[in-house]
Amino acid sequence: MTVGEIIFAVLVGIHGLCFLEGLALVIVYLINNEIKKSDKLILTAYILWAISPLFSIIGVFFGVFL
Repeated sequence: MTVGEIIFAVLVGIHGLCFLEGLALVIVYLINNEIKKSDKLILTAYILWAISPLFSIIGVFFGVFL
């Protein structure tokens, strides 16, 4: 494997972890939506879901050009 393929695999793995962590936080928010602190959970979940595709895009860049 080349260095680019290894970086691609790691970044796609990070993408998956961010997606699953965001999903877990959304589930916790839906269960505990009466708690004031849960608003921070949904914000964190949205941030994780928003940045997770960036890891795959950057990974593809490194996979192709390295």
